Amino acid sequence: MAINIAPPEKINAVFIYDFIVFITIVYIHVTIRYYIKYKKAGLLNSPDRNKHIKSIIIWPLCINPFSRIFEKLFMHYGDANTVNFGLTGFKNFYTDILKGKDRYKDIKPTVLMFKLKKPIESNPFEDVKHARLLLAKKKGKILYSCGLSSKPFGSDSWSIYELDRAITLSRAELEVKLKTLHLDDCKINKIIQNI
Repeated sequence: MAINIAPPEKINAVFIYDFIVFITIVYIHVTIRYYIKYKKAGLLNSPDRNKHIKSIIIWPLCINPFSRIFEKLFMHYGDANTVNFGLTGFKNFYTDILKGKDRYKDIKPTVLMFKLKKPIESNPFEDVKHARLLLAKKKGKILYSCGLSSKPFGSDSWSIYELDRAITLSRAELEVKLKTLHLDDCKINKIIQNI
C-alpha cells in the first residue's frame, strides 16, 4: 500500500495559510480584549481617546515585552480596586521602595468635591457635572489633582499614589487652574487659604 505524500510546495503553502489564519485569529482576539479592557477602564471616553483607539488597533507595534511583564506583575499594586495599565503599578512599587510608604505623613491634603456651575469649554465630555480636587502643600508648592465625572464622587479619601501623580503648581498657576472650573475669586481665595 502506497502512502500519498503531498509535494513540498503544497505543504509549505498549507503551512503558510494556517499560520496566517492563526495570526489573524490571535490579532482579532487580542484586539477585542484590549477594547473591552479600555472600555471598562473608561479610557475610550478620556481626552486621549484617539491615542487609545490607535493603541487598540496597532497593538502589535505598541507592545514592549518588558512593559507587558511589568504590567502583569504590578497591575494591582497601588490604589485599592484599581487596575494600573502600562508601568504605573511598577512606578508605584518603585516609589514605595525609594521613598517609603510614609512619604506624605507630614502633609494634610484637602479634598474638595463640588458640582460644576457650567460646562468646561476645553473638556470634550458633555456630561461632566462634578469635580473632585485634591490639594496639598509641600515645600512651598501646591500638589494639585483634579478629577471630573458625570456622577457625584462617593468618597473624599485619598492615597499616596494619587499624590504621586499630582502636578506641582505655584499659587498663581493654581488660581488659573481653578478659574477653568468656573469658580469665582472669593471661592478661589478661600480654597487656597484652607490648603
